[in-house]
Amino acid sequence: MHYIQPNYYFIFGSTIFTIINIILSYINIDFTVINISYISIYFLILTICTFSVSGIFLKALLIPFYKNKLLYMHDTNFTTSYIINYNLKAYYHTDVDECFKNSFESFINNMTTKSVLVIISVTEDEKLQKYEDLLLETYRNEIFTELHNQGKKFLNNPIQNIWWNNTNITHNTLEEFCKERSYHFILLRRNNMTLKKCGQYQDLILLTKGYLEPYTYKDEQYYGKFIRPSEKTFTYTNPDDFYRLYNINFEYTMVLDIDSVLSKNTLYNIIAIAEANPRFTIYQPRIELHMIETYFQSFQKLWLQFSNPTYEATCAYLNHSAFFGKGLIHNQRYLDSCIGTPDNLIEYVPINALSHDTFEAMCCPTLYCPNIVIFETPPKSYLAWNIRELRWNMGELTVAQHIFPNLLFRPEKVKYTRNNYYLSFNVFFFALSSFRVMITWPILLFFIGWNSLIPYNVFYIAYSYILITIIVIPTIITMRYSSINLKYALFYSISSFYNTLSEPIIGSLRLLLASYNIHKKNLIWIPSSKIDQLISNKGIFLSSLFYFGPFSIASSVIYYYINKNNYLLSMLLINLICLPIYNLFSSFTFNTSCSRITLRKINISK
Repeated sequence: MHYIQPNYYFIFGSTIFTIINIILSYINIDFTVINISYISIYFLILTICTFSVSGIFLKALLIPFYKNKLLYMHDTNFTTSYIINYNLKAYYHTDVDECFKNSFESFINNMTTKSVLVIISVTEDEKLQKYEDLLLETYRNEIFTELHNQGKKFLNNPIQNIWWNNTNITHNTLEEFCKERSYHFILLRRNNMTLKKCGQYQDLILLTKGYLEPYTYKDEQYYGKFIRPSEKTFTYTNPDDFYRLYNINFEYTMVLDIDSVLSKNTLYNIIAIAEANPRFTIYQPRIELHMIETYFQSFQKLWLQFSNPTYEATCAYLNHSAFFGKGLIHNQRYLDSCIGTPDNLIEYVPINALSHDTFEAMCCPTLYCPNIVIFETPPKSYLAWNIRELRWNMGELTVAQHIFPNLLFRPEKVKYTRNNYYLSFNVFFFALSSFRVMITWPILLFFIGWNSLIPYNVFYIAYSYILITIIVIPTIITMRYSSINLKYALFYSISSFYNTLSEPIIGSLRLLLASYNIHKKNLIWIPSSKIDQLISNKGIFLSSLFYFGPFSIASSVIYYYINKNNYLLSMLLINLICLPIYNLFSSFTFNTSCSRITLRKINISK
């Protein structure tokens, strides 16, 4: 497998996988009692569906060869300059609390004499803005106190410690040093929403490169009414914060969401990887879930544990990765590849992009770093997950629309980008991975319904092949090359199958809604915290009935009248009937005292 080109492996592998299923289906059909037109449509849809799901099996086969592929690391010291960047749009006080708490932990766990933490806020509510200012002073005092205590311990009992030795502090300079470091915990306000989150750290990178005013996305010919407003980009809580950032030329930026948190020395380790792999621009850590409170969150954590080995092997094989919007960016290479200069504009990310991270991984070589972890909080319920998926569907449809502008009817009057997107197979594979899943759901739904017209000799032959190859075998391989035991493997198979079973209908509806929103330009991006709050305000019981009750009622009526010999459709309908109950019970809290991954107080000298 080491000598097979990825395009040959996936294309020919999927073809062979599909042919086997076609043969099994062919010998299992009674052709004496079926119309030729029905069977032609059947095999066409069967081919599309089988070819689509074959990637699950093929990626699992990569695990024995590519999982645990070692990444080169350089021995580094604490002299590399970097920014830890959080991007905040708060709707509630809890959003501000979460962002500042996670920012403090990530900063204190990964502080050097050349590090800075920058929270970029686009919060609109004035009361919340004042609360952000209050927390800024509070956490600056926390940082000062923590550093001062640790510094005194170090000076009273000097030990071999790289971090504190690099500070060159004395008893006379300790207080000033701690005060200066606390002021490197910075809050900025951005005065426009160009590119939303992506634009926030792009403008931050340009500021650190010495550009007083951003020069991007000002061409009305490409961007129409979406062009960047001309007013000042950032305002500063403290005027001195400007000079801590302007023209400092930081080497890296670690981009994070408000629910993300870094454990101790995460940045030290990922920068060691980055320094040893300079041909990449973005370094994507593995995502792990924490703050698990509900049963549905525990399901997600288990699903992620099973998917990580497959994803790791696939990235190692293709020598590329998707970007999840949370990772390390090399500032200069990102500027050269994605932004451009005033005399040579690139502006690779379309101005109407929702999934900006997909475009960034399309233009920037991205390295997956499975041994480096970013912790984040998953959606609390199936309903919250479903609403989040709708947002992502809109983002991925926009990506596909720009890659295939003629096929998917990208508006010609305003193109929203100055680029045409021609991708290599490896980049294309990741860029459209979510889109391929999305368009499979309506095709699969049509195929499930069409099964009612097909006279099988033995119904289970062809579908047993699919279940064995895309669920059983990948699960066994994952178990073999990870520490997951049989009990969790069985639970993973059952829970993931149940969660996926409703997707032909739920996923098809999401696709329709996403397409409608894009057509109407109703591209509102609601943060996860606001989704959870809206569900909480309505109550989980009423939310389950309101959102999934119609599916349950309609499915009950259809199930009463359908031909029960269509086993796939019957299973799908039964799943939909139970969906309100599933959402209700999986949203129950089982852990009211879940612990964080990191401690709030960290002893830096250790």
